[in-house]
Amino acid sequence: MWQIWIDTGGTFTDGLAQDPNGTIHRTKVLSSSRLRGQLIDGKLVAPWLTASIFDGYQLRIVDTGDCYEVLTLQTDGTLALDHPLHPIPQPATVELLTGEEAPVLATRLLTQTPLSQPFPALEMRLGTTKGTNALLERKGGRVALLVTKGFNDLLTIGTQQRPDLFQLAIPPAEVLYDTVLEVDERIAADGQVLVPLADQTIVDLVGQLQKTKPDSVAISLLNAYRNSVHERQLRDALTTAGFAYVTRSTDVSVAPQYVSRTQTAVVDAYLTPVMRSYLDNVQQQLGGSSVRIMTSSGGLVRADLFQPKDSLLSGPAGGVIGAYATSNDQPVLTLDMGGTSTDVARVQRGLDYRFSTKIGPFDLQLPSLAIETVAAGGGSVCWFEGHGATSGQLRIGPQSAGANPGPACYGATAPGQPLLLTITDVNLLLGKLHPKQFGIPVFPEKAQAALQEICDQIAAKTGNRPDPLELLRGFEHIANETMAGAIRKISVARGFDPAAYSLLVFGGAGGLHGCAIARLLNMEQLILPFDGGLLSAYGIGKAQIERIVSRSILQPLSTISDKLPALFNELSHQATDALRSDVGSDTQIRLSSALIYVRLQGQESSIELSYPFLSTSEKNQSGLEIRSELETAFQRKYQQLYGHFPSDTNGQPRPVEVESIRVIASTVRDENPVGGPPVSHRHAVPSFTTDSFPAYDWTQLQEGDTFRGPALLLNTTSSAFIESGWRVVVQAEKNVVVDYIADVDDDLPSLNKTSEVHNEVVQLELFTQRFRAIAEEMGAQLQRTAFSVNVKERLDFSCALLDANAELVANAPHIPVHLGSLGICTRLVLANIQLEPGDVVITNHPKYGGSHLPDVTLLSGVFTDEGHTDKPELIGYIINRAHHAEIGGKVPGSMPPDATTLVEEGVVLEPQYVVKKGIFQWDSRSEEVTDGLESRFRDAPYPTRALAENRADIEAALASLKAGESALQHLVRQHGLSTVHHYMTRLKQSATDAISTILEPLQGQIFQAEEALDDGHGIRVSIVVNNGRVTFDFTGTSGVHPHNLNANISILYSAVLYVLRLWCKSDTTPESIPLNEGLMTPVDFILPESSFLNPVFPDNPVDCPAVVGGNTEVSQRLVDTLLKALGLAACSQGTMNNFLFGNKNFGYYETIGGGSGATMGANGRSAVHQHMTNTKLTDPEELERRYPVRLHEFSIRKGSGGTGQWKGGDGIIREIEFLEPVQATLLSQHRVVAPYGLHGGESGATGRQTLMHTDGLEETLPGIFTRAMQAGERIRVETPGGGGVGTTTR
Repeated sequence: MWQIWIDTGGTFTDGLAQDPNGTIHRTKVLSSSRLRGQLIDGKLVAPWLTASIFDGYQLRIVDTGDCYEVLTLQTDGTLALDHPLHPIPQPATVELLTGEEAPVLATRLLTQTPLSQPFPALEMRLGTTKGTNALLERKGGRVALLVTKGFNDLLTIGTQQRPDLFQLAIPPAEVLYDTVLEVDERIAADGQVLVPLADQTIVDLVGQLQKTKPDSVAISLLNAYRNSVHERQLRDALTTAGFAYVTRSTDVSVAPQYVSRTQTAVVDAYLTPVMRSYLDNVQQQLGGSSVRIMTSSGGLVRADLFQPKDSLLSGPAGGVIGAYATSNDQPVLTLDMGGTSTDVARVQRGLDYRFSTKIGPFDLQLPSLAIETVAAGGGSVCWFEGHGATSGQLRIGPQSAGANPGPACYGATAPGQPLLLTITDVNLLLGKLHPKQFGIPVFPEKAQAALQEICDQIAAKTGNRPDPLELLRGFEHIANETMAGAIRKISVARGFDPAAYSLLVFGGAGGLHGCAIARLLNMEQLILPFDGGLLSAYGIGKAQIERIVSRSILQPLSTISDKLPALFNELSHQATDALRSDVGSDTQIRLSSALIYVRLQGQESSIELSYPFLSTSEKNQSGLEIRSELETAFQRKYQQLYGHFPSDTNGQPRPVEVESIRVIASTVRDENPVGGPPVSHRHAVPSFTTDSFPAYDWTQLQEGDTFRGPALLLNTTSSAFIESGWRVVVQAEKNVVVDYIADVDDDLPSLNKTSEVHNEVVQLELFTQRFRAIAEEMGAQLQRTAFSVNVKERLDFSCALLDANAELVANAPHIPVHLGSLGICTRLVLANIQLEPGDVVITNHPKYGGSHLPDVTLLSGVFTDEGHTDKPELIGYIINRAHHAEIGGKVPGSMPPDATTLVEEGVVLEPQYVVKKGIFQWDSRSEEVTDGLESRFRDAPYPTRALAENRADIEAALASLKAGESALQHLVRQHGLSTVHHYMTRLKQSATDAISTILEPLQGQIFQAEEALDDGHGIRVSIVVNNGRVTFDFTGTSGVHPHNLNANISILYSAVLYVLRLWCKSDTTPESIPLNEGLMTPVDFILPESSFLNPVFPDNPVDCPAVVGGNTEVSQRLVDTLLKALGLAACSQGTMNNFLFGNKNFGYYETIGGGSGATMGANGRSAVHQHMTNTKLTDPEELERRYPVRLHEFSIRKGSGGTGQWKGGDGIIREIEFLEPVQATLLSQHRVVAPYGLHGGESGATGRQTLMHTDGLEETLPGIFTRAMQAGERIRVETPGGGGVGTTTR
């Protein structure tokens, strides 16, 4: 029987087949189900024309669209058609097609089966992007969604985050359902039925659905992961009523997280009609042959049993399985570079899994191999972006040429459309790709024309015409650094060093970039599989049939450990029974993995451990033995991943919680004996030489053959470029190992030496990438090693790189209110304390640029390391700021609404050394440090309630700075201090040029606005543009606030920098203006003495004004005032709606989104965070599981957005019942003053909050309050809407 292994990608469908004799066959066809060739002198020329099997195919002339039927087609290209060929210029590109799905067409070529004959006996294994494409292109079925009453807007609100920090016109939330119906039922967080599902409710719902006739139905009810009884009742009723496709959320996942589980159920329902139709077509066209589908987790499942959501990463998963089969058990990082993206994974003693992933804008709960995707591939578009009048830089992506039109050299660009230069074109023009390798006609002259167009753009903008070859090398370097930077960030985030691995490279473009990327990562070995261009298909052939069974536990290890053996036994039987029903009794199966996911109580991120007792689970280990071994393994892995293991305040280990357990059963893998390296080497001889390089025919090489780069390595489906300095050794099965060797001739030409590319537009983009990568690596390190949920999950932190003048160069921002403050904070600190090598300073004081006390800032200088210069020289500064959930103060959460002085808000840290000369100053003293940091947290007037968490997050921040220091020093070692300083200055100049372009036509104009807080405190601004500068004059702003609504200079800088960035982006200029202090170069401030925007902070914290509301509330109102003056947008909700509650046992804090203001040309988005924050909202199921509350409503506040030609976004309704006594606090604005409209648009509705007493009475509460709540009482928060823009047209 033939074994067919197919991977359908976005552009090409790859096929491998093993015939009954064991011979391997290979093919590639276009995923549009077409074969492409050329008519030359009346004959068809194509590499796939190896047999006369094409009678009856349709032939289409690409340029004219004329269609014919093929009567006969001989292997020499002789062609007979059903009617005479119209006169056309030749050579002409043609396509052959059968109307069959691409996997079936590929199977015809593999088995050499003409249309007139049935297929031979075969079994197909299929990985496909059909579902992914349908999802991304929105071509799924019509879905009806059933949710718990009060949650009909669940997926529209999502996490309340906007997709882009600098986005005034936020696009509407994407939902995949047509209809959403609420179900009157309720399950508690512990699984108890609170409101039964009535029979009449079911009847009514079925009746409504029968009227709308959706293609499929998704059911997702709150807390169904604890008790799915109501989901089962609804599914049974809908199935009985004749609905063919019904997806329950608990069929796709049994984990909490209501938003992502609902999203997963909807995606599965959305794709089911499409995928069922597609697979039915494939099976029918194959004559009923068996088809198994590759899943995202790397296993295979029968076509009639698989769930569509499990196919979304099937192709990349096949590649990882192929890499695992090729790696000979050595640790490798995989680089799968395709047409639109590059996938990266790690293979070390098995496969890494994950159980949540993001596809497009959708967060999904689905088991998959741990694959990270980088938006750079062969089809990524290369372009030039101008800044200001005479400058600019090169860009790559994020847009892709895709499969249509594809790279310029494909020749498929429609007449009148611009040619798109892509990475594929760059490689072709550099001589790294040979035209014969494409399998389709290519046109180098069209790639050359696309390059010439960019050269013309650069010449017109800068006055200098670049050398085309240097430009090509520049684009190549930028692509390599983009991918290397992404891999480095991934490795930092997951805690491993790329240099400890070999790089296994595959995909259509991977082999062309592998050597250069490896060197950027200090990796010294590549592995190039012979079938690298088909490795996903190869991996699909090597994959096992498997079943994954999971169970959510969510209990302390101490209470569940004695039950684990029985639970794992139960899951093992479920997995093996399900697998046995698929493969039958004759196939050998095994339990391949037993995994337990544990975490410290209070955290959300879990660590995967192997459950060590599965094989001995019948031997009755005691719960104490199991607990002890798992706790030891957990502490060891936690320490390994994060560099520390936090203790509680008494120095005792924190409680460990079991999040979930999983068992994987699979068929038994055929183990091929692992061969050693070749015992002898022979120098290979090139098959031919191109204009630039020798070329080796991979098919003719034998084990032990060796050669050095630079060279091309080619076979019919894969190609690689071997850089100078690398040596190839052919292994068994023609796979290749490429080693970086030190004894090469440095005079050999090399394309990966950055020093060879001197063009300024190239270098500027390269250093932009490098500086940004340093800040992002710092952010990844901080997020990975931090303890608190605020940092790890809500991403309430920022990291930045500053130059030697302490001005912001690059950052990895998550929270805009941090942005402009980091540079000025550094300058204020340096005016009071000296930074030498080995020093780190800590502060949170608003006098020194802190935003509010929970935001703790760490700062250090970076100096050239020993050996670089005689004396260490300052390179620049690195800084991070992270929100600590608890840092003392009058109330838990450190945000007391009634504070009048700074000291009442928590621990105040004037700038002091947290590290001095490399020594951590937590509990030590020295000449420079009179008190250790611990005493500052412990002995403050209002000390912290979470000392251990504070220390853990400070240690994480130190690790982040260390990562930034190492990366910046490495950059200087590579390129020199003067070069690094030069491009820091140039990057800031790019931002200055961008804002100067905005200011130039506004000469002499004045923009004014005034806004007020709810208590009457006013913000007045006059923005004056004159002589190329812009002055922000806040004369007339109210004085110091008597309570906590005071900002400071750093918040003022952040708001202005944020608005300047929006101002630039709102112009037709660019999406990618650098965000740095170059934007502030032409900016001046006029500030009244001691206003509430810039109060005086005396030395004694007892005398300092309170600021917590200044950071969260005044920052928002300040941005709204500036936007009003500039006329860029109507007012957004203008508040963060800070909501806190807790008692002696716990504390909780959240910020709640609202309506965003409309802009000229776009409605405001509803239920979203805007401007100075962008934090995630706690998922409803997690909220109820962790805290004694019940969420009754989480919906959009319909009609709260201001009307106008463009409508303001609506706010949010969030109604919470307290199940035990708590102290509740709200700190908000726009409860009195309405969010303004613009250009005749109406104001948005003010927010309101209502206390609902247990006796049914309701009480309106003020926008700022704190009060005791009793069990059974509810608070209903209704957040403001955004203002409208323009007069409504009647």
